[in-house]
Amino acid sequence: MVQLAAAAVRGLALTVFGLAESLWFALVCLAVAGVADTVSVATRGTLVQLAIPDSHRGRVSSVEYVLGVSGPDIGNFRAGAVAGLTSPAFAAVSGGVLCLLGLAGLAMGNASLRRFGTQAADTTTQAADTTTQAADTTTQAADTVSDG
Repeated sequence: MVQLAAAAVRGLALTVFGLAESLWFALVCLAVAGVADTVSVATRGTLVQLAIPDSHRGRVSSVEYVLGVSGPDIGNFRAGAVAGLTSPAFAAVSGGVLCLLGLAGLAMGNASLRRFGTQAADTTTQAADTTTQAADTTTQAADTVSDG
């Protein structure tokens, strides 16, 4: 869920940046977009590490890296082409809106991504419960052996 929220904040910040008339407000919007992008990159890396089986993690991590490195360049190309045909402000606003629309489509079509944080927390709780139960069983067995 953090991944989706960070991407939504980034898209919204870029949209507002395109509408900003004050330089200082535009810079604040870019700073917010940058922070949201950093959170998105960090959570994407964490998601890959937690959700991908060990046997495939290297391959998936390399694809995630290539997409993470090339994605901004593709977006910059799109923004430059749109700005050349229209205006820089329209390019920024349309990029932010496209980000939000793409994100909404991804979120609606991928329930497991929407629930990922909750699943990870549930799995951690279940693992802790299992560890506690195993420790209790080991203690009971040790008590039985020492009593008998």
